[in-house]
Amino acid sequence: MEQQYNLARELHEHTAELRRQDLNSVLLRWSQQAKPLEKPSLPNRLAKVEDGIPQWLASLELEGKSQETIDLYRQCAVNYLRSDPNPTALSVQANLGARLKRFSAHDIQSHQKALKSLFKFLVKHNLWPENPVADMPLTKAISKEVECPSDEAIQKLLEAKLYRARDEVKFKTVLMLALDTGLRMNEVCTLERRNTDLVHLELKVLGKGGKERTVVISQETGDMLRAWLKKAPESKWVFPGTDPHRHWSYSTFEVMLKQICGKLGIDPPIHPHQLRHYYATRALESGAKLEIVARNLGHSTPTMTAQVYRHVKVAEQHEEHAKHGPLRKLRERQQNGGLT
Repeated sequence: MEQQYNLARELHEHTAELRRQDLNSVLLRWSQQAKPLEKPSLPNRLAKVEDGIPQWLASLELEGKSQETIDLYRQCAVNYLRSDPNPTALSVQANLGARLKRFSAHDIQSHQKALKSLFKFLVKHNLWPENPVADMPLTKAISKEVECPSDEAIQKLLEAKLYRARDEVKFKTVLMLALDTGLRMNEVCTLERRNTDLVHLELKVLGKGGKERTVVISQETGDMLRAWLKKAPESKWVFPGTDPHRHWSYSTFEVMLKQICGKLGIDPPIHPHQLRHYYATRALESGAKLEIVARNLGHSTPTMTAQVYRHVKVAEQHEEHAKHGPLRKLRERQQNGGLT
């Protein structure tokens, strides 16, 4: 009996060993035939985003966005995707929330606008499954009081001497045009010759959203433009760049303005956009109609202009209150013999 039991146990163990050998041989054959696992590549949808960004930028240009805005959106979108290549609603919220510690609310808002525009385009063209920022409200940026350059600083710029005579004429013509009209610097740089009417002192300007408007200039600015165009290289642009086929860039003027401010001791240096503020502030202080100033600035409504330059109205309020306030009349009556 015991001999039969031992025989049965040996048979069972032998069978189990054969099964293990069969299994091992199958696994060995499969491992030899199977292709080695490759390292995971960039997900297909991320590759589509890389291909889609140039198309998105082209669509922004067709929408009439300025080159300055397009460059800003591209920089914001690309920089963000480097840190968060697979964004979700939660990851974008957390990422931008962390950036608030290092960047202003206005900068975060620029990132949000860029991402909203990008993913709206990608989803529309089936390059991304869903828009992670569709329902994200824009961060509220606190409006800062407009800083208007002083008359002394502006006068220094107009009298500045540059090493090259042609550079000096070009710089001062751009400066004068910005101060005289309140045009955005990008609008000045992209002004075309065919849109200048120096006889009637009128310019046709292509503003935000591709909206065209007519801006009038002073005789002095017209004379400066006429003198500059006689010296300027042949080009479709009033202010061509180094390559006459391209217009002068905003960044080039910004760098030049900063350098000149440094040489003249203007600290902090004047930013190109402050030239626009100078025009609006001085025009409103001189009694110009709000509607005309708004039209020259390219604001959609006079209300927008009034909100941006409310500091001018507040200064008027102080002046008018000092002149016509009821307590002043009361004091005058007291000084003249008391109340009657």
